[in-house]
Amino acid sequence: MSKDRTVSHERSGCFAITLPIGDLATEVLDFGQKQWKVISVQCGNATPIQAATTMYADVDWGSGDLVNLYEQDDPSTQWSSTIPAAGKFGFIMTHAFGIKRLRLRVDKGPAADVIFKIVGHDALEK
Repeated sequence: MSKDRTVSHERSGCFAITLPIGDLATEVLDFGQKQWKVISVQCGNATPIQAATTMYADVDWGSGDLVNLYEQDDPSTQWSSTIPAAGKFGFIMTHAFGIKRLRLRVDKGPAADVIFKIVGHDALEK
């Protein structure tokens, strides 16, 4: 016998984290008790980012330690991406266990503060 259920979408609040001028990492964003399986990241002004800047991520999925994020299907490949140095951009990060804490890192410090808006997403089954 099947159980009737409803699946909807749950999301965290919108958090803002800053990559300060000249720095190589944002502060650590703590989502609190919930671990989010999908994280959306948006940058409304990429102008201060230097050309050919690569971004990395450190995550905690409940162990209490921040670790480098590696590709889910290829644990020998660190997650990274060259990010735009102008305009606006956004991307999605996924993690099977959910992300509890997040820090974004770059290999070149920006010319001015860069603000990223972060939202956690997950399915909500009722």
